[in-house]
Amino acid sequence: MDAPGLEDRQPVGFLRRFSYAGVPEKDFLLYPGLNMIGRKSDSAVILPFPFISRLHAFIEISFRTRKPLLSDFGPVEKDQRLNGRDGNSDSDADVSEQKNFDQ
Repeated sequence: MDAPGLEDRQPVGFLRRFSYAGVPEKDFLLYPGLNMIGRKSDSAVILPFPFISRLHAFIEISFRTRKPLLSDFGPVEKDQRLNGRDGNSDSDADVSEQKNFDQ
């Protein structure tokens, strides 16, 4: 099954940016596929802070399972994988190293 077009995508969740340094709190909708995080104005999640890269990280949400994969654009050995589960506490998340995106 092919991934739906942009016009067919429905949000499957959101990420909240809390207010910080004069930047107001905002919720960003997350969709199946890649959701870019960074300073760029066309990012899915915009973090307009000087210590954030233009393309800093991404959340990839599986079209089939709706599970999220959170990775940064740093060195591969620093990438982290976040397998989503119900709930939002740290104890509800399984974090392991991401060695290869083709796994």
